[in-house]
Amino acid sequence: MQGKSPTVQPALNRVPNPEDLQKLLRAVQMGSPMAQQPFALDSGRKMTLKVQPPRSAGGLGKTRTANSNPLWSLHEGVNTVWEYNTADIELIYNLTEEAVYSTPSAAPPQGGTPAAALAVLEELASAQSSALSASLASSFAAQEPPQFSQPAPAAPVQASQAPKGGGVQFSGNLSEQGVLELFQSIGAAKMIGRLDITSGLESIEVYFEDGAPRRASFRSDSMTGPVRDITGEEVLLEGMTWRTGFFQFNPAMKSAERSPMRRLDLLLMEGSALKDYFDALEKADLTPDSIPVRTSQLSEAEFEKALTAGIPVNMQQQKLMYMAFDGKTTLGDIVRQSNLPKSGWLPLIFNLLQCGTIGLAPKAATKENVHQDVPISPLIKESVAEAFQELLRPDTGLLSYPLFMHFMEVEFQRALRLRQPLSLIVISVHKEGSGITEQLSSEDLKLVAGKIRSYLEPYDHVGHYQTLDIGILLPHRPSVQAREYVDKIIADFDRELAQTGNQVRFIWSVGIGCIPEDGIKVSGMVARAEKDRNLAREKTGR
Repeated sequence: MQGKSPTVQPALNRVPNPEDLQKLLRAVQMGSPMAQQPFALDSGRKMTLKVQPPRSAGGLGKTRTANSNPLWSLHEGVNTVWEYNTADIELIYNLTEEAVYSTPSAAPPQGGTPAAALAVLEELASAQSSALSASLASSFAAQEPPQFSQPAPAAPVQASQAPKGGGVQFSGNLSEQGVLELFQSIGAAKMIGRLDITSGLESIEVYFEDGAPRRASFRSDSMTGPVRDITGEEVLLEGMTWRTGFFQFNPAMKSAERSPMRRLDLLLMEGSALKDYFDALEKADLTPDSIPVRTSQLSEAEFEKALTAGIPVNMQQQKLMYMAFDGKTTLGDIVRQSNLPKSGWLPLIFNLLQCGTIGLAPKAATKENVHQDVPISPLIKESVAEAFQELLRPDTGLLSYPLFMHFMEVEFQRALRLRQPLSLIVISVHKEGSGITEQLSSEDLKLVAGKIRSYLEPYDHVGHYQTLDIGILLPHRPSVQAREYVDKIIADFDRELAQTGNQVRFIWSVGIGCIPEDGIKVSGMVARAEKDRNLAREKTGR
């Protein structure tokens, strides 16, 4: 017997509205294996919105776990724009409008922070930090805890007026604007919208209503890391310990769904403590790959006495955590085996460290590390340099295209393993002089390659991309840093060329793709870089 056919609604010449989405959802609830709504836009773009019955998914904002909500997806041609498990019609409508009307290839909005947002950030630098400090001191005074650091004054962020929906849309770097201060700013300004934060291959999204968090979700795009099902307020606490990454607040995004959460001020107090615990572990070189040991063999009574100076935690959990440090298991594995959220395991390990019951074993002199500080012989350096030169094409000084693609695959696997971003820059260059525009010669390419290589880090790669273009791989750097990098190269090159008095000018068409910003597949990163390069070519008429 054949199964039911998908339900396909008549094509629309506009974005589907909530009533259209309700029809799709109702069709699936009535037994259809899939419901589709094709629609076309005035710009010529043709898209299709689909919904299927619940299944396991790892789409936007979700971990790789089973989900009881229907699976929505938006498609443009053969490309999947996003996938989302939810029964929230308003959220799907917002996501669809965002995908249709946003311009992801545009540079971040420039200019200062609007006056209202700036006033909030300045106020947080004084009044709210003092209030947070007083609350923490009152909560832990009886236990004589370590001194917690105060949130640093909020740094300015890039902001602009949102294209629709009102409010302020802003974005920035976590190294300049911490997560704690970010939550404080949104709460104090009573903002409405969605905050997206990405750190490595992990990301969170938090929906705010009048400055209060109403719903939060966590996503990990790592193919090798453990699946973590983090929901509700644990998502906010997870993000409060992040120190690197990027954020964006969009006031146009709203959701009717709700997650049980405490008040934001209470979460900020707990998050500030977690951040200090995390910093203390890092200062002691306790990383996920380290293997801590018990510093001494204590009886149960001695252990309880040693922990009296620590912060108040569940003693039974503390004992189980202590016994897990067997001198053979990494800290990362101990945390995973505990099956506790960060708000659970971080205080336990911090306690053991501060009370002197765990630490790192002294490094013994071994054949592997006894010579690690011996300088490399000049002969070895020369051999390495010669070997590298043999990898380059002699006519252009660039890696061949097949070799460049090999390095791309290697760096892709490394990015997944280390949960670090990877950016690809594709550059199409022409030169123009005396009214004639032409491709670069081999000598020109060699000149450009040499200039680019002078900016490279030891772990970066530059080579031929396809036949006539140049490709650059930037491990550990997101697209924002890749854009800054290539803009500086072009500006310096053009300035030096102009200083020579040469009438020839170079025309640059640049495209950038990034993992995980453009998905966690090489194909997604490449497609984004090529699309942006082609758009740049069209603008220059090349």
